[in-house]
Amino acid sequence: MAEATAQVRDELLDRVPPGPAADAVRAVASAVEALGALPSSLHQVGSAELAGVVQLLGQVTDRAEACLVMATAEALQRGVIRESQAASPAQWVASHAGRVEPGEASRVAAVATAVNDPDNVLLRDAVATAECSPRAAQVSLRELAKILPVLPDFARAECLAYFLQVAAAGGGAKELRHLSRWLVATYAGDRLERDDAALERVEELSWSDLPGGLRRFIVDLAPANAARLVAAIQAGAAPRPVIDPDTGASSPDPRSPGKRRADAFMDLIDLATSADTSTSHGSTTKLVVTMDLDDLRAEATGNAQAAATSAGRDAGTAGRDAGTAGRRSRGGQGGGGLGVTSLGDTIDAGTIRRMACDADIIPMVLGSRSEPLDVGREQRLVKDGLRAAVVARDRCCTFPGCDRPPSFCEVHHVQPWYAGGRTSLLNSALLCRRHHTIAHRDVLTATVTPFEVSWHLDGSLGITARSVAMSAPTRGP
Repeated sequence: MAEATAQVRDELLDRVPPGPAADAVRAVASAVEALGALPSSLHQVGSAELAGVVQLLGQVTDRAEACLVMATAEALQRGVIRESQAASPAQWVASHAGRVEPGEASRVAAVATAVNDPDNVLLRDAVATAECSPRAAQVSLRELAKILPVLPDFARAECLAYFLQVAAAGGGAKELRHLSRWLVATYAGDRLERDDAALERVEELSWSDLPGGLRRFIVDLAPANAARLVAAIQAGAAPRPVIDPDTGASSPDPRSPGKRRADAFMDLIDLATSADTSTSHGSTTKLVVTMDLDDLRAEATGNAQAAATSAGRDAGTAGRDAGTAGRRSRGGQGGGGLGVTSLGDTIDAGTIRRMACDADIIPMVLGSRSEPLDVGREQRLVKDGLRAAVVARDRCCTFPGCDRPPSFCEVHHVQPWYAGGRTSLLNSALLCRRHHTIAHRDVLTATVTPFEVSWHLDGSLGITARSVAMSAPTRGP
């Protein structure tokens, strides 16, 4: 197999005419050989350099994916695939690209077809430079097709630019879908509320028996109800260390994440069945929903256009809020008629106004610069409201590169309490148990503002998990 592959490679190198393309192909062939030798020599790489090696390999993967798409696009343009024996572009990719799964081959073929479309010049440039992965390109095109019919004032290229900026800054499928909802909420809020209401009407719960005695439950929920269920389960699904009753020694929770979520769900069932339903619905979890003050004040869907006009006064600000859709799984700070839960789920403004009547739904109101102004009805960053404010700002563990949700995190005093540090928003940061330990172990410090936490990992510049926050393109008049 290896000899056959080498023969094909050598024949390819002989046939490519001299020039930049031949040089690049030869470099790729050399890189393939080098990558084959790397695993057996990794023991020679220092521990401090392993992260750099992984970063370099990630760049290689990004570039390889981009080249795979563009080479397929070239084959489509020249008619190579049409003249081949392949039944489809996806089959042609799968037959030549090695161990590519059918789904990935279909994605490469679909994006290659799209980048050849004259209407997708921006997409072609983004994919060719590896600023947008094939997966992000596919999701962007799918979301674009869904929202353009309800955004008649948007040019296609303008709307596509929003998605490409989120993708270029590292946003994945979830962030791109969040951006899609943000755009509809901002410029066609009444449509989003109608769509979410329609989803509630077709919610469904079913179950079936599995071999061995297990039973599988399948539940389809609209965004608001899904957010409530996820928040309730996540609140009880954090790992719990096991304490030896004889020695007092602590060991990690042996349960898998799925088992912890199942246990948390059963805890909810136990709570519901034991509650006095005549006076209370038995809920013990709080769902914090964040949205801008102006959007919360809009009392009816008829005001959605006014909210959109307000959002359009400063396109840069609108872009910043849309860009929060891609803040590394943090969801965002709310805006444009959308509310955002502490776990990053988006809920339309009308639903939030209804949910706010529930004592277990806490509306987190934001000011003009997205700083938390008020938690709940009368609390102002005090007692339990302080943690809610920290969660609203941080969204997850604030250590760069970590996205563990708030239910897995503790509130860390940046300046230690025993050293005179105050219990306040500007001295607090969410950290998961692992990074909380690291912060104390390495005596790390951070700069804290009402908007973000920036950690000083190298003693100089602060590093924040929001450092790739995106700005959507400026809307024209």
